[in-house]
Amino acid sequence: MAPTRRLWLALTALAVLAAVAIPAASSATPGPRHPYRDRVGAAPVLQAPAWSPALPLPHRQVLPLTARDGFATDVRYMVRPGDNLYAIARRYGTTSAVLATRNGLANKNAIRPGQELLIFPVGPAPAPPPAPASAAVISRGPSIPMVAFSFDAGSDVGYTSLILDVLKANGITASFGMTGAWADQNPSMLRRIVNEGHHLINHSYNHPDFTTLTTAARWDQLDRADAAVTALTGLGMKPYFRPPFGSQNAAVNADLAARGYYYNVMWTVDSWGWMGLSAADIISRCLSRAEPGAIFLYHVGIQSQDGPALQAMIDGFRAQGYAIGSVADVLGH
Repeated sequence: MAPTRRLWLALTALAVLAAVAIPAASSATPGPRHPYRDRVGAAPVLQAPAWSPALPLPHRQVLPLTARDGFATDVRYMVRPGDNLYAIARRYGTTSAVLATRNGLANKNAIRPGQELLIFPVGPAPAPPPAPASAAVISRGPSIPMVAFSFDAGSDVGYTSLILDVLKANGITASFGMTGAWADQNPSMLRRIVNEGHHLINHSYNHPDFTTLTTAARWDQLDRADAAVTALTGLGMKPYFRPPFGSQNAAVNADLAARGYYYNVMWTVDSWGWMGLSAADIISRCLSRAEPGAIFLYHVGIQSQDGPALQAMIDGFRAQGYAIGSVADVLGH
């Protein structure tokens, strides 16, 4: 066979093989498209650093800027037990609302250990905020037309079910100052609070005056309360704390920060429901003291008429032009 003929046959055979191989390689059914992963390949996942109770809350790991085919990679985080969206957002210098939107979370508490969260669509993450030496004492939010509802749960279950019913009917998520003892005694109610999207604040394990405790005892109270909530819900309560009786000082705030609680949440207005005020007096007291960014303190226990007064307060605040949310919402976290 002439050399030219042999060359022609060889080239024809190669063309046939290429035509068969290309469709075969692309015949697999494509998976759902990801706006960033499709162009950069598998995204890196940030593993949270190991944490010891003897150390402050670890800050984020910053992924170096890398590229595949000329595109920067996105930044992801693997949820671990005891995490919550507020603490994760603070580590990465963003907000819980941004993370919820990026990850399609209608309920900010709808995260579970092992879940992968998109932190930034394209890396790298910016530098982490510095760890404060002392917790910031918060008694009000910024001057915005919104007020925060916070309910302390440290005694009996009381009006908790009614409070949750009213909040749900009005489309409101609030904050709950949670003691570990209350969580242990009312696990189904705690799970309902979390499942309905409410924000949790560590309120100690069994409500002692923190100014009378040693550093070790304060940390024990914080850790036991957080462990109780994490065991029941998978979520932690950092970086928010509310001091029992409102008792706090510089030493308390330093110990809080060292344990990863960077916000010591006080209040603008106490309803005084726990003092035995009637529902009518609670309504009058709170509505007359409304102001932009105010944090209202209520209690769930049967001793307080805050629960029965709740719907009228919601109607009154809204009539004054205020939106209502959690402490984290008012603070923009």
